[in-house]
Amino acid sequence: MKLLSKSLSLIVMAVVFPVVLWITTSQADTLVPAPVFNQTPEDNFTANPVLPEELRYLPLPAPVRKNIGVNFNGEKLHYTVSFLLFFHAADANITFTKDTAVKNGYIAELEGHTSGIIKILTFQRRDRYISHMVMMDNGKRLRSAKFEKVSKQGGRKTKRSETVFDYENKIVHWKVWKGDELAGEGSRPIPENTVYDDPLSAFYNFRYGVYGDIQKGKPIEVKSVPTTRESKIELLIASEEETQKKNNVSSKKSSREYLVKVLMDKDVFDQTKGNIELWLSKDFVPVEGVVKGVVLVGDIHGVLRPDKENKPQSG
Repeated sequence: MKLLSKSLSLIVMAVVFPVVLWITTSQADTLVPAPVFNQTPEDNFTANPVLPEELRYLPLPAPVRKNIGVNFNGEKLHYTVSFLLFFHAADANITFTKDTAVKNGYIAELEGHTSGIIKILTFQRRDRYISHMVMMDNGKRLRSAKFEKVSKQGGRKTKRSETVFDYENKIVHWKVWKGDELAGEGSRPIPENTVYDDPLSAFYNFRYGVYGDIQKGKPIEVKSVPTTRESKIELLIASEEETQKKNNVSSKKSSREYLVKVLMDKDVFDQTKGNIELWLSKDFVPVEGVVKGVVLVGDIHGVLRPDKENKPQSG
């Protein structure tokens, strides 16, 4: 009996001592929050009556959030695009992939191409927007390293632009080509403590919560790709009242949770004003969008196709 009693005492000390030590040191340090005990059947230690009530339950570890790169890696979004009287005038794809050539690097691409009779009328128009990004702040945000726009018709490049963000030397460089000829270039200093987001890096940073929680009625302002002038992207998440009012006229309202109004540089998508409206799901996936006032075609409307590839890869 003495041997059994001694063994039980050692077991109790082995359990109690580390827990008590952890609690006392946590209370001594005002920067460390007091432990919260989650009392669940799985963590119940009432079989050992020696432990005081407050020590019968061990705290569950806090859930670890995926970093922004892992969170979106492998995501592929496919949209059916309509404009004017043409229901399926084009297709648009947004992809997010790992850049294996750059440490913590990722590439986001928006690619759109006309289809059907519109493909013939527009000489096989194809546009690509490519963002080369680097994950920063221990995986909490993406930062643009290079942003490219490429337009093609008839298989030939008609226009191309490239913006490079050199944070080491605090300068932004940009170049524009028409056909194969350089049509313009310039540079601009990057102010101290300033980060510029191109439209695609802003798209993922916004959905991840880099600019704060996504809340209805909340305005957000993002510093964007500067050229000859300072540029910004303004986002306004519609109020609950406006969201419901606009959602009631759609048959897709079950998947539309947040209406986001975007005002950006009109030159990005060749618009007259630069207005965009996005509908996000509860999980912040863009299920529908309208690029308003595009030159020659008017409003362009895109709807997410329910493809299996739309979800990010695990890991």
